[in-house]
Amino acid sequence: MKTKSPARAVRATSRQVHDHVARSYRSDHEIIAAKTQAALLTLEAVWDAWPDPARVVDLGVGDGDLLQELRRRCPKVLAPTGVDISPAMLALARQRLPDLRTVEVSATEASSRLPAASFDAAFAHFILAYVPLPDVLREAARVLAPGGVLSLATSTNVIAGPFLAQIDRLSRSLNPLSRQAVRMARRGLHRTNTPDTYEHMLPAFAAAGFEVIDRRPLDFPVHLDGPDEGYQFTIKDGWCANVLIHPILPPSATAWLARRGLRLIRYPYVAEHRVEVCLLRKVV
Repeated sequence: MKTKSPARAVRATSRQVHDHVARSYRSDHEIIAAKTQAALLTLEAVWDAWPDPARVVDLGVGDGDLLQELRRRCPKVLAPTGVDISPAMLALARQRLPDLRTVEVSATEASSRLPAASFDAAFAHFILAYVPLPDVLREAARVLAPGGVLSLATSTNVIAGPFLAQIDRLSRSLNPLSRQAVRMARRGLHRTNTPDTYEHMLPAFAAAGFEVIDRRPLDFPVHLDGPDEGYQFTIKDGWCANVLIHPILPPSATAWLARRGLRLIRYPYVAEHRVEVCLLRKVV
């Protein structure tokens, strides 16, 4: 019997996890909605220079809300393409945008399915927890036309500070469930590509041939009163859903472990969620 390689197994599990998140994904979430509005404000300075129709691609299209909002605000006709690893997310996006061209592939392989230098704008919002920044920048640079722009939005690891302190506490526990929760959390943190700060991303921008033309940091207070709110925020809302990705265990098992682990956290959990919204131009 042919077995999957570890990389293929992780990709398959990642697809299942994103399909799971699609069941309860809320693009009207305060953080997502504010991020979208900030990104649209940065684009107002450049979209007059786009051709009509403007060719745009979202490298993690989710439910299509971002492209739908862009269509409402942008004065140009849009020819939209949505890339996502999740068939369930792509189905949601097509409901919002019936003319959306969809491509079921990871953002790290987008250029293998899209023509080179064929887009005026690309979007990569909240996908760095799952894919490395250099890979996203490489793929965006390949599919963007000269002078094209990349709208990048990402959380940072600022929010993880209080959680890391709790992880240190739980790692000394005699409870085997607590230690398993610690291992799962550390695995997820090790696998995430979320940047620590805006400044940590700058060398990657320059190396990939992008210049920053706008940056808007957004801060959101997070206050979670119990494990149910913790699960809603981390898993159902998708902010830490990458912890469910495991090369062996199915998402149902890792979701159960996540629920059990969140019961071990001390509440209320209070932190700050820093989001960086950046507009980059591909240097000709």
